[in-house]
Amino acid sequence: MHYAAIHNYPLIATSLIINSVDANIKQQIDYLAIGPMPLHYAARTCSLDTISCLISNYANVSYADHDGWAPIHHAAYFDNVNAIRLFARKQHELIDLSTRSDSRRTPIMLAASAGSLEAVKCLISLGANLTFMDERNHNLINIAAHRGHTNVIDYFISNKFPQLSTWKILVDMLDKSNEDKEASTRCLTILTNQNK
Repeated sequence: MHYAAIHNYPLIATSLIINSVDANIKQQIDYLAIGPMPLHYAARTCSLDTISCLISNYANVSYADHDGWAPIHHAAYFDNVNAIRLFARKQHELIDLSTRSDSRRTPIMLAASAGSLEAVKCLISLGANLTFMDERNHNLINIAAHRGHTNVIDYFISNKFPQLSTWKILVDMLDKSNEDKEASTRCLTILTNQNK
């Protein structure tokens, strides 16, 4: 079932479901069934046909895998816009679902951490909350800066979102830990040298 999800084979997934394989079957990790479900893999690889097949066969869209990520988190991190839209149509509140991991990040935060700009834009268009903070008190600008994704930061600067004062956040990072200073300095250098 997991291979069918990864490679977008909805007919194989359907055949397995007809033969009593659960759409929510978990992958075994160290001999324990605690890993990702097929829906997690389908979201990661943007296997839309298989996502639709699994959802129509009662796959759980909010189940967290062993890392605490729901399928929409995988879709956001791997920049799979169509999968994000499909999950949002199924259950709109998923767009602000926090991971069950220590970081407690939302899909838009994960997209920012991966530099997945199209996923960030998609989640904004769906109404994602831009002001959430993770467990380290970082917002999506802090997260993008730490990962060096100036494409995401530049998007927020260019589009001027009132709830996120991007330049102020980057400058405020200079008064924090050495890790924050380094991330902010690196991003400010790139951003101030790439255009006017």
